[in-house]
Amino acid sequence: MAYTANKQQMTGHLNPALLNDSNEDLGSTDDIEYSPTFRRSLVLPSFLKSLTANKTNEISLINKTDGQDVRPHSIRDVFPKIDFYVKEDIKERRPNLEDLHLPLEYRTQQKNRQNDSEGNSPKEADPGGEKLGWIDGVYIRTMMNLFGVMLFLRMGWMAGEAGVILALVQVIVATIVTVVTTTSMIALCTNGDIGGGGIYSMISRSVGHEAGGVIGFMFTFTNAAFVGLNVLGTASSVSDILNVSITYMFASIISQNILYSCGQTFDEGICEHPSGTNDIRILGYIFLIVIAVIPIISLEFEAKTMMFFFVTLIVSLIDYFVGALIPPTESQQAQGFVGWHRYVIVPNLFPRWDGYNFFGVFGVFFPSVTGIFTGASMSADLKDPATAIPKGTFLAIGTTSTVYSIVLIFLGFTIVAYSDDDPSNIGLNNETCTAPNGCHNGLINNYQTMALSGAISHTGILIDPLIYAGIFAATLSSALGCYTAAPRIFQAFCDDHLVPVIGWFGKGYGPARDPRHGYIVVFIIGGIFVGIGDINTAGTWISNFYLGAFFMVNFSLFHVAWVNPISFRPSYTFYNKWCSLIIGIFCIALMYLFDPVSASVVLGLTIIIYLLMLFVDPAKANWGTSTEACCFDCARSITYRLNSQEDHVKHYRPMILVLCGNPKNRQVLVDMANRVTREHGMLFLSHVTEGPLSYKTRERVIDGQKAWIKSEKINAFYKLVESESLADGLRNQIHSTGVGKFAPNCVMIGYKSNWKSCKDTDLCDYYDCIHNVLESHHSLIILRVREGLDFSEYFVSAFDNSFTVQQMENNLSGGGGDIYSISRDVDSQITTDTNTRLPLSHMECHRLSNRFKYKQTAGYIDVWWLSDDGGLSVLIPYILRNDRLWRKCKLRVFSVSDGIEDTIALKDNLCQLLNKFRIPFADVYALSYDDVEISHETIEKFESILEGSITDDITPVIKTSPKELFSFKEQTNKTMKLRELLLKYSSNSTLITLTLPIPRKYKCSATLYMSWLEVLTYDMPPLLLIRGNHDNVLTFYC
Repeated sequence: MAYTANKQQMTGHLNPALLNDSNEDLGSTDDIEYSPTFRRSLVLPSFLKSLTANKTNEISLINKTDGQDVRPHSIRDVFPKIDFYVKEDIKERRPNLEDLHLPLEYRTQQKNRQNDSEGNSPKEADPGGEKLGWIDGVYIRTMMNLFGVMLFLRMGWMAGEAGVILALVQVIVATIVTVVTTTSMIALCTNGDIGGGGIYSMISRSVGHEAGGVIGFMFTFTNAAFVGLNVLGTASSVSDILNVSITYMFASIISQNILYSCGQTFDEGICEHPSGTNDIRILGYIFLIVIAVIPIISLEFEAKTMMFFFVTLIVSLIDYFVGALIPPTESQQAQGFVGWHRYVIVPNLFPRWDGYNFFGVFGVFFPSVTGIFTGASMSADLKDPATAIPKGTFLAIGTTSTVYSIVLIFLGFTIVAYSDDDPSNIGLNNETCTAPNGCHNGLINNYQTMALSGAISHTGILIDPLIYAGIFAATLSSALGCYTAAPRIFQAFCDDHLVPVIGWFGKGYGPARDPRHGYIVVFIIGGIFVGIGDINTAGTWISNFYLGAFFMVNFSLFHVAWVNPISFRPSYTFYNKWCSLIIGIFCIALMYLFDPVSASVVLGLTIIIYLLMLFVDPAKANWGTSTEACCFDCARSITYRLNSQEDHVKHYRPMILVLCGNPKNRQVLVDMANRVTREHGMLFLSHVTEGPLSYKTRERVIDGQKAWIKSEKINAFYKLVESESLADGLRNQIHSTGVGKFAPNCVMIGYKSNWKSCKDTDLCDYYDCIHNVLESHHSLIILRVREGLDFSEYFVSAFDNSFTVQQMENNLSGGGGDIYSISRDVDSQITTDTNTRLPLSHMECHRLSNRFKYKQTAGYIDVWWLSDDGGLSVLIPYILRNDRLWRKCKLRVFSVSDGIEDTIALKDNLCQLLNKFRIPFADVYALSYDDVEISHETIEKFESILEGSITDDITPVIKTSPKELFSFKEQTNKTMKLRELLLKYSSNSTLITLTLPIPRKYKCSATLYMSWLEVLTYDMPPLLLIRGNHDNVLTFYC
């Protein structure tokens, strides 16, 4: 047997005309390069190779083209690449299913249609700015932020108040809190690329926009306030310099007599004498302006400035440690620096509370360890944030905690707590101040104790320039770090557009998107805290704000790790969710121990911001957070639990499947169903259309309908189904929609008002829908309104019946139109008498199509409870009566007897039953058919309806027959009598609900059944035909 490896055999059953070897553009997939000469191999089993070894003329394993370039007809699969998973626009993308599955010609046509509709405007790539490494981007920034105002101005005071032992305990506790919080932060930031925004991006993308909004606002405010705190430290140091006299500065160098005779001093302030709080505020604003100018110049200049501050700080610390080891001078001893002596060390080991307690001192110190997020806040400017943030932050914490501990030991072991400038009283004043004029120096009362111990201070100069340079470097670097970090956090929050009014602050300038508008916010907040003028007061408030942020970080890690979604796979695994939770709770406790007032303010703001974030559109924050994962897990667990429980009548909820076709065209039908289910049930919108539809077309339609449902504030699930007939599509949806207890138990359709003029197949399809619902043991509701349900012809034109699926997809690709649905024929704006379109203006049409969005006229909701269907005929109007649209309406219940039952007994029975069901009603009417005379108008109407619809077939399916009319004569007469009762009692009602008569399958034709419904419903107020599935939906048992 001979085998020929030609193209048609190798491409299967595809049309060879679609697979010609041409140089056509491959659409969006021609970025994949191919070899100029393509070779196609036919792989044969080994036993075939042995049989055909000598038949080289008949079998060709490799066919080579004669110098022609041949491209494959199908795009090939590609190996995994990182570019396929990034969010940014890239030149190369992964081939989709259409590329691999569909032939070349079809792909090219689809691409051309897409290009025509969307255009091909290339996006310019963001060149980005210069990125920073872990040293200059994280380590130095974080360390300089941690080395803030407290290092030089409050460490001696801390050792004097709390003692060296408790002060070291405070440092250790603060370090533990920061290490665990940093561990939580790193676990979050290593769970994927965090991009810009630092801590805000981590929290919002991990837990949700609610927690992210809280941390965004809180951390922006706290960093801005910390700018003010550090600027206050700089200003306070300058104020101290202004209060130092020239005489005192150089007393040991120049003859005091000469200085006294000169009388020249620095003992002058800027606006007050001596320099005080107001001078500190003025100096603070000057330094705040200087800090504000540096980042505006450039980020590179800011980084160089931070490096300069870093070097200055190192030199200053060396100057202090060298000076603390040198024996003090007489003037230094007079001010409390006496060196390493036992009478200094032993008393300073233990606390001596002078106006503060343990937590008061701890609250003032705690801002010194809160700058751990500085590096994370610069995540958008880092080369590798996932590596740089953990390495730089941990090293910065270790460095600063070690330096803090050493400085505490040096200060506590070399300087007495109190000094009255008399060296002879040094030993007496170390416990308490015994001097009659008070002690102005020492650890507790002199904040410049580190300047007192500097190496240059041993020369007799009171103001050690290196120490004060270190003070300026530490405070200004912390202020500068927070000043650059806070706007970037706020910018990231603004870029998410969660709060529209602040979008202006998200604008960036330059390649690095410098947040200059955010600098304005930080400047204002920092200026407010500069106005406080007191470091201790501002420090306590800032501590509590930072502790609130620490709580959010630790709780976020706990929440994500506890929910444990599949997407949570951090590369940093050295964390424990329970430790994070404990530290988070500990942070809340510390807040109230530091200051209950500021703690309450922080928690109050947190709750307010969180509640405001709940009103943010979830579609704007679709980030795959742990909150969404938790909701999914809860929903899954509850669904499984409910599915294992037996149904109970008290748990009945109307789960309605609406056969609405395109829901935009039948807003009346959708709105009515939504009013029934919005508070108590679930709504499924069924759109049955002819197919097949391509995947992209389906997705485009589904996305558009979801957007419309959301814009109309309708709680519903949209389902698009392809079927050749409406009945088949409905049958499939009834059994496949929903899951467990969340599956439809009721079907709502619109009344087919053009049933008499439509095709017989369409009428039969509609009639089969009714039978399918009843056979599936579902409840059925049919809505009819006088003006009709389908208003599509009054708005954007829909597709014509003659359009093919291909034409539909072409129009959809062009951005306009909707899919023509089979169920569109459920209703039509055509009158049954004249077959002419109703003359409605656009405004009238808009009002009628949205009639169930507005409050209804006060009146009655008439419930015609003709037969017991389990109580659904009463429950639905009761639900509508409680809706705000019908709140001014009252329920009236009607029942009609066949003449056998006593109407008085029937009324008493209905009243008793309604009272047992706790259904409020205005009145109950018990009527009888025997008391009703059929009018000539009703008879003529019924006869006109049947005109042309009577056939002589023995077993009619669509049209009726004389035999069938005779068989259902009694039912027909009841229907016409019921029509008379409806005209008499309910013609002016706001809404009517009526028990739907059940058609006898194989006995009652579609025409006869629709004639009954037509007689009952035409020219009436909005009317619901309801038929329950005869299972109880009401109970009077507790």
